[in-house]
Amino acid sequence: MIKRNFQDKVVLIDAPLPEFEKRQRYLQLCGEYDCNLLLIIDSDEYVVNDLSYWEYFRRECYDKIVIESKEEHNIFDLKMFQKISVAGGHMLDLWVSRPRIWYRPYEVHYGRGRHYEFIDRNGMLQIGGEGKPTINSIKLGHNGELRTKQHMDGRNIYQSWLKDYEAGMQAKELNDQLANLERMRASMNC
Repeated sequence: MIKRNFQDKVVLIDAPLPEFEKRQRYLQLCGEYDCNLLLIIDSDEYVVNDLSYWEYFRRECYDKIVIESKEEHNIFDLKMFQKISVAGGHMLDLWVSRPRIWYRPYEVHYGRGRHYEFIDRNGMLQIGGEGKPTINSIKLGHNGELRTKQHMDGRNIYQSWLKDYEAGMQAKELNDQLANLERMRASMNC
Protein backbone atom coordinates (compact mmCIF):
# COMPACT_ATOMS: atom_id res chain seq x y z
CA MET A 1 0.00 0.00 0.00
CA ILE A 2 1.36 3.41 -0.91
CA LYS A 3 1.37 5.54 2.19
CA ARG A 4 -0.04 9.05 2.33
CA ASN A 5 2.46 10.06 5.01
CA PHE A 6 6.09 9.39 4.11
CA GLN A 7 7.69 11.03 7.16
CA ASP A 8 8.76 7.74 8.71
CA LYS A 9 10.27 6.63 5.36
CA VAL A 10 12.24 9.77 4.45
CA VAL A 11 16.03 9.84 4.61
CA LEU A 12 17.76 13.18 4.00
CA ILE A 13 21.29 12.85 2.65
CA ASP A 14 23.49 15.91 2.16
CA ALA A 15 25.58 15.12 -0.91
CA PRO A 16 27.56 18.09 -2.25
CA LEU A 17 28.91 15.99 -5.12
CA PRO A 18 28.78 16.06 -8.94
CA GLU A 19 25.35 15.10 -10.27
CA PHE A 20 26.12 11.54 -11.30
CA GLU A 21 27.71 10.81 -7.89
CA LYS A 22 24.65 12.20 -6.07
CA ARG A 23 22.39 10.05 -8.18
CA GLN A 24 24.60 7.00 -7.73
CA ARG A 25 24.31 7.53 -3.97
CA TYR A 26 20.53 7.23 -4.00
CA LEU A 27 20.82 4.02 -6.03
CA GLN A 28 23.15 2.62 -3.37
CA LEU A 29 20.66 3.67 -0.68
CA CYS A 30 17.97 1.70 -2.48
CA GLY A 31 20.09 -1.40 -1.96
CA GLU A 32 20.71 -0.56 1.71
CA TYR A 33 16.98 -0.02 2.36
CA ASP A 34 15.76 -2.93 0.20
CA CYS A 35 13.88 -0.60 -2.16
CA ASN A 36 13.02 -2.48 -5.35
CA LEU A 37 11.03 0.26 -7.11
CA LEU A 38 12.15 3.89 -7.32
CA LEU A 39 10.04 6.80 -8.55
CA ILE A 40 12.37 9.69 -9.44
CA ILE A 41 10.86 13.18 -9.16
CA ASP A 42 13.06 16.28 -9.36
CA SER A 43 12.40 19.37 -7.24
CA ASP A 44 10.67 21.13 -10.15
CA GLU A 45 8.45 18.13 -10.95
CA TYR A 46 5.24 16.86 -9.39
CA VAL A 47 2.60 14.16 -9.72
CA VAL A 48 -0.45 15.33 -11.70
CA ASN A 49 -3.06 14.06 -9.26
CA ASP A 50 -6.05 14.42 -11.59
CA LEU A 51 -4.37 12.16 -14.17
CA SER A 52 -2.80 9.65 -11.77
CA TYR A 53 -4.36 6.45 -10.55
CA TRP A 54 -2.34 5.10 -7.66
CA GLU A 55 -4.77 2.24 -7.15
CA TYR A 56 -3.66 0.85 -10.56
CA PHE A 57 0.01 1.75 -10.25
CA ARG A 58 1.19 -1.38 -8.43
CA ARG A 59 -0.68 -3.71 -10.80
CA GLU A 60 0.56 -1.90 -13.91
CA CYS A 61 4.16 -2.02 -12.64
CA TYR A 62 3.80 -5.75 -12.03
CA ASP A 63 2.28 -6.33 -15.49
CA LYS A 64 4.89 -4.30 -17.38
CA ILE A 65 7.97 -5.11 -15.32
CA VAL A 66 7.40 -8.74 -14.39
CA ILE A 67 5.00 -10.11 -17.02
CA GLU A 68 5.78 -8.13 -20.20
CA SER A 69 9.48 -7.35 -19.65
CA LYS A 70 10.19 -10.56 -17.72
CA GLU A 71 12.23 -8.50 -15.23
CA GLU A 72 14.90 -8.03 -17.91
CA HIS A 73 14.86 -4.23 -17.77
CA ASN A 74 15.47 -1.82 -14.94
CA ILE A 75 14.32 1.51 -16.34
CA PHE A 76 10.77 2.44 -17.35
CA ASP A 77 9.25 5.67 -18.59
CA LEU A 78 6.55 7.91 -17.22
CA LYS A 79 4.84 10.61 -19.24
CA MET A 80 5.70 14.12 -18.11
CA PHE A 81 3.92 17.29 -19.19
CA GLN A 82 6.42 20.06 -19.81
CA LYS A 83 7.20 23.07 -21.91
CA ILE A 84 9.62 22.28 -24.71
CA SER A 85 11.50 24.96 -26.65
CA VAL A 86 11.29 24.51 -30.41
CA ALA A 87 12.71 26.37 -33.41
CA GLY A 88 12.23 30.11 -33.32
CA GLY A 89 12.07 30.19 -29.52
CA HIS A 90 8.49 28.95 -29.41
CA MET A 91 7.40 26.93 -26.40
CA LEU A 92 5.10 23.93 -26.74
CA ASP A 93 3.34 22.08 -23.94
CA LEU A 94 3.97 18.40 -24.64
CA TRP A 95 3.82 14.98 -23.00
CA VAL A 96 7.33 13.56 -23.12
CA SER A 97 8.71 10.25 -21.92
CA ARG A 98 11.16 10.35 -19.02
CA PRO A 99 12.98 7.42 -17.35
CA ARG A 100 11.44 7.88 -13.90
CA ILE A 101 10.51 4.36 -12.69
CA TRP A 102 13.52 2.23 -11.84
CA TYR A 103 13.09 -1.43 -10.96
CA ARG A 104 15.80 -2.85 -8.71
CA PRO A 105 17.60 0.52 -8.85
CA TYR A 106 20.56 -0.86 -6.90
CA GLU A 107 21.43 -2.93 -10.01
CA VAL A 108 21.88 0.23 -12.11
CA HIS A 109 24.82 2.59 -12.12
CA TYR A 110 25.53 5.87 -13.81
CA GLY A 111 27.94 5.43 -16.67
CA ARG A 112 30.93 7.32 -17.93
CA GLY A 113 30.62 10.04 -15.26
CA ARG A 114 27.49 11.55 -16.78
CA HIS A 115 24.21 12.26 -15.03
CA TYR A 116 22.08 11.19 -18.01
CA GLU A 117 23.77 7.91 -18.92
CA PHE A 118 23.04 4.79 -16.96
CA ILE A 119 24.01 1.19 -17.33
CA ASP A 120 21.48 -1.49 -16.47
CA ARG A 121 22.24 -4.88 -14.97
CA ASN A 122 22.74 -6.34 -18.46
CA GLY A 123 25.54 -3.85 -19.16
CA MET A 124 23.36 -1.92 -21.60
CA LEU A 125 24.06 1.81 -21.74
CA GLN A 126 20.87 3.85 -21.66
CA ILE A 127 20.79 7.56 -22.35
CA GLY A 128 18.07 9.96 -21.24
CA GLY A 129 14.54 8.94 -22.17
CA GLU A 130 15.28 5.42 -23.33
CA GLY A 131 13.25 3.65 -20.68
CA LYS A 132 11.43 0.51 -21.71
CA PRO A 133 7.61 0.35 -21.58
CA THR A 134 5.78 3.39 -20.27
CA ILE A 135 3.93 3.19 -16.97
CA ASN A 136 0.70 5.10 -17.66
CA SER A 137 -1.15 5.01 -14.33
CA ILE A 138 0.65 8.07 -12.99
CA LYS A 139 1.66 11.24 -14.79
CA LEU A 140 4.20 13.89 -13.88
CA GLY A 141 4.31 17.59 -14.55
CA HIS A 142 7.26 19.95 -14.79
CA ASN A 143 7.30 23.57 -13.67
CA GLY A 144 10.60 25.42 -13.31
CA GLU A 145 8.83 28.09 -11.25
CA LEU A 146 8.56 25.64 -8.35
CA ARG A 147 12.20 26.39 -7.61
CA THR A 148 13.09 29.60 -5.78
CA LYS A 149 15.19 32.31 -7.42
CA GLN A 150 18.06 31.46 -5.08
CA HIS A 151 17.78 27.78 -6.02
CA MET A 152 17.66 28.64 -9.74
CA ASP A 153 20.68 30.95 -9.49
CA GLY A 154 22.68 28.20 -7.79
CA ARG A 155 21.37 25.62 -10.24
CA ASN A 156 22.38 27.77 -13.23
CA ILE A 157 25.94 28.08 -11.88
CA TYR A 158 26.06 24.35 -11.28
CA GLN A 159 24.56 23.53 -14.71
CA SER A 160 27.21 25.69 -16.37
CA TRP A 161 29.94 23.78 -14.51
CA LEU A 162 28.28 20.45 -15.32
CA LYS A 163 28.07 21.22 -19.06
CA ASP A 164 31.77 22.17 -19.11
CA TYR A 165 32.68 19.07 -17.10
CA GLU A 166 30.73 16.72 -19.37
CA ALA A 167 31.98 18.49 -22.54
CA GLY A 168 35.54 18.00 -21.29
CA MET A 169 34.84 14.30 -20.82
CA GLN A 170 33.44 14.05 -24.34
CA ALA A 171 36.48 15.85 -25.77
CA LYS A 172 38.81 13.45 -23.91
CA GLU A 173 36.86 10.44 -25.22
CA LEU A 174 37.04 11.80 -28.77
CA ASN A 175 40.80 12.40 -28.45
CA ASP A 176 41.23 8.86 -27.10
CA GLN A 177 39.24 7.46 -30.04
CA LEU A 178 41.29 9.48 -32.54
CA ALA A 179 44.52 8.31 -30.92
CA ASN A 180 43.34 4.70 -31.13
CA LEU A 181 42.44 5.20 -34.78
CA GLU A 182 45.91 6.62 -35.50
CA ARG A 183 47.55 3.68 -33.71
CA MET A 184 45.43 1.27 -35.74
CA ARG A 185 46.37 3.01 -39.03
CA ALA A 186 50.05 3.02 -38.06
CA SER A 187 49.93 -0.69 -37.22
CA MET A 188 48.50 -1.48 -40.65
CA ASN A 189 51.54 0.16 -42.26
CA CYS A 190 54.02 -2.04 -40.38
